[in-house]
Amino acid sequence: MRYVDKNEKRQIINYIHLRNFCIIVCTFFIQLVSAQSIPNETIPFDFRYSDDYDLSVLYLSVTNNQASYNRLVSAIREGNTRLEILSGRKYVSLVSCIMNMDIGEGDIINRASEQASVVRALLKTRFGIPHECIAFSIDTTQGRRNRVYLNIFSGELPQGERSNEIQYVQKGNRDKVLDKYVYGIPYGNYWMILKRNNRLN
Repeated sequence: MRYVDKNEKRQIINYIHLRNFCIIVCTFFIQLVSAQSIPNETIPFDFRYSDDYDLSVLYLSVTNNQASYNRLVSAIREGNTRLEILSGRKYVSLVSCIMNMDIGEGDIINRASEQASVVRALLKTRFGIPHECIAFSIDTTQGRRNRVYLNIFSGELPQGERSNEIQYVQKGNRDKVLDKYVYGIPYGNYWMILKRNNRLN
């Protein structure tokens, strides 16, 4: 057995204390970052539009769209999910992302609305889910554009979130979309939507 003198023992103890301190600090920062970022599992269906294509067309070949679509098919076919949506026990939430600097920009708001309408049309034509079962909002907190998050939440669709008709202009001055939203642009905070539906701690 090797003899350890007092100085060496003190160095070992100091090293252990320093290591434990570093572990605590790293754990704190990991938890802090995790608390400020949305976990991937809270975005089960993430549809993306690419600048390389028509931004009003959803291509399954773009990034992970095919995977999101496949999982969406499985989720809606699983159990009674579709019937629960149609009966009002669950609802679909569509959230289009724009940058914070885009607030009030008609062209970008119009594009975000149109992109959500494409996903909504997919729900209608592929699964027979009507507009009345779908909530729509535009989020400015994610620092992203050309993405639509789709979530399926339990419970009735909250009043005030209901969007039976997503507004957008296909031709002409896109700024006219600002007037088409009679009750104002449906801005929504994705964090708050997740928190309200118990998707964030």
